[in-house]
Formats: sequence, C-alpha cells, structure tokens
Amino acid sequence: MADVLIVSSAQDSVSMSMAGMIREAAGQEYHESINGRKYFKCSSFSMLEIPELHINANYLDEYKAGMIVFLSMHSSSQGVPSFTTHAEGNWSEKAELGGLPRSLGVSAPLHMLQLLKALKTLNVNGIGVTYEATHHGPLLNTPSLFVELGGSVEVMQKKEYLNVVSKSVEQLINKETDAYFSKVVVGIGSNHYPSKFTALALGRGYAFAHIMPRYYTSEYEMLDQAFMRSATKPESAVIDWKSINSDERGKIINKLNEMGIDYEKV
Repeated sequence: MADVLIVSSAQDSVSMSMAGMIREAAGQEYHESINGRKYFKCSSFSMLEIPELHINANYLDEYKAGMIVFLSMHSSSQGVPSFTTHAEGNWSEKAELGGLPRSLGVSAPLHMLQLLKALKTLNVNGIGVTYEATHHGPLLNTPSLFVELGGSVEVMQKKEYLNVVSKSVEQLINKETDAYFSKVVVGIGSNHYPSKFTALALGRGYAFAHIMPRYYTSEYEMLDQAFMRSATKPESAVIDWKSINSDERGKIINKLNEMGIDYEKV
C-alpha cells in the first residue's frame, strides 16, 4: 500500500499514544513541521500530528495521500470497551461533528475490512470488535477511515489495548492483513453498532463501504452518495430488514431499484 497518511490529534491522548507506538516500531523520528503540524516520513507511510480534532481536518486532501487512516479514541456513553472502524460523513442536515450536511466522505471498504479482521485476530482480551455506522467529519475526497479504541479512561490507557490498534494498522501498511473479501456492499439499517453487518464481514468477507443506520433511513436519497463515494464500487446493498419499518423499507427498495442495485435481507 503506497502513500498512506496516518493522522493523530494532539487533542486526543489515545490517538497520540497509538501514533507513538507506530512511529517507534517503524523507527521514525521527528521530520519537519508543515503549517504548524508535525510531519513524519517513513519509506512506506507518512504520519501527521494535527493540533485540532480529526473531525475538523477538512483540509487533508492537500497532502495528496493515497489513503488516510485516523487514529482515535472512541466515545461511548456506557464506557463499553471496544475496537471500531468506520467511514465518515453526515446523512442529514446535521453536521455537529465536522464535515458538511448531507455529504459523505470517500470510504475505504477493503481496508476497513482488513482492519476489522486484524483487530479481531489480535484482540486476545476478548473485548468487542465492530463496525460503526458512517458518521461525523472530516469531509474528504481522499479515501479514509477511522480506527478507534473505546471504553473507560482506564481501558483507553492500557498499553495492551492500544497495541492491538497500532499493530493492526502496522499490519495493514505492511500488507500483512487478510486481504480476502467476497463483495463490497452498502449497509442499510441496524443501529450505530451494526452487529449483523460486522458478522457478515468477519464470517463471509463482506466489505462495507458506508453504513446508513436505521435512524437515518428516511434520508434514502443519500444512497446515491453511499454507492458513489467509495474507493471500491459497492455492488449491492444489505438491509437489516426488521430494524426498518415497512414504509421506509418500501422507499429504500424503490430507490435501489431506480439505481439498478440488488439487495439482500439479514
């Protein structure tokens, strides 16, 4: 994988810890400052430390990377320990956490799947590994993804948990992850942590580009972007059938038919 840019935020201590582990493993040292941002260069990837939160870094296309990996903490209201990965974007007029209203970033479905499988394999502690629905900023035209560690403050400070994420990213960069996938799809329905979609990914090799959660399915016109804004074109949709009421299911199916997209139920 060429031209990978790994981004950490000085406002995110978990992000900074992961970045430090990756730099140490790669033998990276401080390289230079670009517009007040610390930049590190290695033969196979670059790293950028930004002063603001990742969700507000809409300028990162200017680095002309092939792909961007955001290292991040994951906020959970219940403090449940988890490893997560997701694409970025806002399904509705709300853009309270960066990006722009009704705008999706370019997803990296094959790399998200590889990370998901690496997190699952390296996760000897048995905490949750899951996709998240597409949400928040930044809005970029460069394929990108978030990989995160969530839970209590104690969990997010544990070196063994931080190491799972950093090692997964290292394996992705070094092409040591399991690259098998059966198809690229868009997920529709379920909640913020779509367990059925995660199971399809880990069990059957489905690579999810974007995931539209059930509380945004009224925004079905956004499915055009979900299929277009992906580094690898999705070939079909997967619908968490019972999570969506019949009226909205009908509108979604009509939209998919209009687009010429097949779907399957889970």
